[in-house]
Amino acid sequence: VYPAGHPVAAPTYPWQRERHWLDLPPARRRASRTFLGRPAPLAPGETRRFTHDLAQHPWLADHRLGDAVLIPASVALEAALAAGESALGGPVALHDVRFDAPYFPGAAPWDFEIAVTGADDGATFVARSPSGPLAHGRIRPADAPLLPPPPVDCAPSRTAAEFYADLARRGLGYGPAFQGVRALALGDGAVQAELAVPDAIAGDLAGTLAHPAVLDAALHFVSAALLADDRSTWLPVGLGRLHVAAPLRGSMRATARVTRQADAVTAAPWLPPPAAPPIASLEAL
Repeated sequence: VYPAGHPVAAPTYPWQRERHWLDLPPARRRASRTFLGRPAPLAPGETRRFTHDLAQHPWLADHRLGDAVLIPASVALEAALAAGESALGGPVALHDVRFDAPYFPGAAPWDFEIAVTGADDGATFVARSPSGPLAHGRIRPADAPLLPPPPVDCAPSRTAAEFYADLARRGLGYGPAFQGVRALALGDGAVQAELAVPDAIAGDLAGTLAHPAVLDAALHFVSAALLADDRSTWLPVGLGRLHVAAPLRGSMRATARVTRQADAVTAAPWLPPPAAPPIASLEAL
């Protein structure tokens, strides 16, 4: 409490502002999500960038095309989900995602960046490697519940070992960290799979919603519907929508409807745990 004062004239020069926020050393900055990385300063246009050193995750070397390590697109998807939650303050879904280029890190630093820009109805994201864009898409609040998958009629087709051996013959190398498919069943335009978290990454799940290795299994099991009568190698180029409502953990049963055109395949996978509501869905993969 001060005694009564008297008015004074305001200064005629511009206000001088000085920032007094504490700058914490990098070691004390922590992200709540593994693939979100450390946030960089907010840039003009309300864009926030997050950087991450993928070399911290040696299990990524289990994902190969031929003899080269190929960073799976699921890394960009998990990072976009995490960055979207950070930007919008709640659960999000990804829309209209396109994979722009593969990421073969080679011997160079395995740098990864994701930038999120605010929009009237959510946000947009761009994932980049040192050589250029990897993926882009839209982020929207996830305000609708997941619906159960449609019923499908599938019969057991092949073992997981046979499935991964077939993929290897086509040049797609999935090491232990990425072998999340445990059993497969095929039907007319449909495929089902039993998925489980591989032992090689069981201790690496903390800080993830859709761990890239588990999410990758939810993508590549769809190719089982294409292997019987096709010697081609299929890779995802985009997806219409991805909503992950709960962390991908434990055992899951994946179901996908598969529609094939002349030079493209569209799939819609659902991931419900056994005897439980769906925890993730993908549209127009």
